[in-house]
Amino acid sequence: MAVGAVAARTATTAARSAAYVGLFEYALEPSLLDSIRKATNGGYPLGSESFKSAVLTPLGRKVEPARPGRPGKEARKSGSDPDFLTTEV
Repeated sequence: MAVGAVAARTATTAARSAAYVGLFEYALEPSLLDSIRKATNGGYPLGSESFKSAVLTPLGRKVEPARPGRPGKEARKSGSDPDFLTTEV
């Protein structure tokens, strides 16, 4: 390996390392950190309401967590097949 290639890789590694350390120079606001955690753990996008409605809603993606618990009776009825048990095999 050429000496110049080693020197170039070392310089790149040192620059990359310095940039990474610089990411932690300032602390994030606790509210922003909480928002990032909720979005990441829930699998939901983090963005403004206009971003969510303009980009994600037309794609059919959920943009907010659903209400916890069982679906209501109407929601259960709409997804069921009334002929499921009466269909002959």
